[in-house]
Amino acid sequence: MSGPAGVGILRDPELAQADRAGLLPAVAAAGAQVRSVLAGVVGLPRMERPRAMVVVGADAVSDTGFLTALIGRTAPSPIVAARRLPPWVGALDVVVVLAAHPDDEEAAEAAGVARRRGATVIVRGAEHGPVAEAAGASLFAPAVAVPEALAAPARWSLLAVVASLAGLGPSVELTRTADLLDATALACHPGAETFLNPGVNLAEYLAEGTGLLIGCDPLADALAGHGARALADLGGVVAGVLTAAQAASSPALLRRIAGPKDLFADPIDDDERPQSVKPLLVSTSPEAGAGRHPDSVAERMALAAMIRAFTGAMHLDGSADSLPAVAGVPELDPERAAREPGSFVPAPAGQPADSFDAAVAACLRLDFAAVYVGIATGQLVPIDFPDGLGRSGGTRWAVRPATVGDRREREQDVNSWN
Repeated sequence: MSGPAGVGILRDPELAQADRAGLLPAVAAAGAQVRSVLAGVVGLPRMERPRAMVVVGADAVSDTGFLTALIGRTAPSPIVAARRLPPWVGALDVVVVLAAHPDDEEAAEAAGVARRRGATVIVRGAEHGPVAEAAGASLFAPAVAVPEALAAPARWSLLAVVASLAGLGPSVELTRTADLLDATALACHPGAETFLNPGVNLAEYLAEGTGLLIGCDPLADALAGHGARALADLGGVVAGVLTAAQAASSPALLRRIAGPKDLFADPIDDDERPQSVKPLLVSTSPEAGAGRHPDSVAERMALAAMIRAFTGAMHLDGSADSLPAVAGVPELDPERAAREPGSFVPAPAGQPADSFDAAVAACLRLDFAAVYVGIATGQLVPIDFPDGLGRSGGTRWAVRPATVGDRREREQDVNSWN
């Protein structure tokens, strides 16, 4: 663990060297995580519609909350989250087991019991250990080694694909998602221009007070919860969460947070002054006509009202992140994109944002911000650092790339991270 460097380090040219735990290259591997999921699910067959999809794991509630918010109210079968396998699970169900660490005995037991009961089972766990032994052919071992605190893109991609194959949710274009994450990682790279770096700007804002992440739609609620956990696990700071429903029913709290500030307060000399609340509005709803959210008009109206109320708040807009011309995300050369199919190609102008892309792009910005906050306040190394559920010694990102300023070099740099 490094000592506190202070918020000023976020504007320092030596920012990359201050990342003594080596978490910045790990968080930049989000695109590689998603591609590894895509490679792993190629052989999965389309499934009969299950009686229920059951997600089992220590953090299954939060991951399933993201999935149910993504699908909305259209899922024809229930999606259930549980720490342990429910006793009613049988051959008519799909079970996804998410191990928390290589020696997760609860995940191993759930995988073994679900297989014996004849359920369709997918197990995300390390390739060696009790989980792998219990999962057998159902094992889905991560190919990219990162701590689980940074593995949300992989977990969410796997859940979205399984739900789609089971007929419970829409299909997701993981290749496009991975390319978008690569572009977002470029924008958040420590060598990028600091005034355009969305990860640094968000971290600097949150480090100046106590963050309050306010969801503005159901999917943003799940993102806000993830962001608060990331700030705690990676940044070592506390942040509150206010869901869209809570915000709508708490006008007194919103007035207090958005109220006028003391113009004569001195943040340096006033030691007794309580730390200010830094509201962060989180949204993911696509533009009108996307047809993803039945309540999108109401959500946009609520978001507009929140933006007017919190004039000084930052706004993390996931749907904007998945559209072209995103501030801070450099567009790649179209000729290079034609030569290299893996390059990020922005969506055509006017194309509505995809809900999954919007959410995962916003998730990556939150993860980058949490790591940057950790650099400023004193980094916390995750307990499963560096491999997580990946192959031991397979952390290719542990070799830190050189800090560069040229855009073409940054494009090559993100490829070296992934």
